[in-house]
Amino acid sequence: MKENLEKIDKVDGLKIGMLYDENIVKEVVHFLKDIKIPYIVLDPIIRSSSNYPLISNKGINLIKKTLMPLSTFITPNLEEAKILTSEKEVPKMLKKLYSFGSKYIIITGVNGKDDYFFDGSKIILIEGEPFKFSFHGSGCFYSSYLLCRLLLGDSPIKAAKSSKKAIERLAKNIKF
Repeated sequence: MKENLEKIDKVDGLKIGMLYDENIVKEVVHFLKDIKIPYIVLDPIIRSSSNYPLISNKGINLIKKTLMPLSTFITPNLEEAKILTSEKEVPKMLKKLYSFGSKYIIITGVNGKDDYFFDGSKIILIEGEPFKFSFHGSGCFYSSYLLCRLLLGDSPIKAAKSSKKAIERLAKNIKF
């Protein structure tokens, strides 16, 4: 991996999605420790929409211990936040996720529509419109859009609100 780092001049942002097991998590953490990246958005993908596990339990624990402290944002959906924290209430989930070391937490899709943003001091509700359906990749789209808004200079809360609006626009325009 070191030889590949020599080719990288500058990385302004990185979005991390599905990491199958603890070995992949270790490689990503190793890479991140060797390069300074201002914005790291972690979308911790744990289960498929059909409830199939997409990462091992060892991988989940390693993400919490090693990858979350390196991340700027963590963007789990409500079910992922429950798994990561073993909490049932959103405020407790946000605070526990924050304790893992990320600067900002956004739990998406609470009540099937709202997001909750936490910066370590206050919880902000980002109200949304309910989706009438679920679509594969919505969390990936959201976290990628969030990273783009941060790279364009938005504040963390403004980037989160813009991402919420963007995913709602996308959902309205998808034709099946």
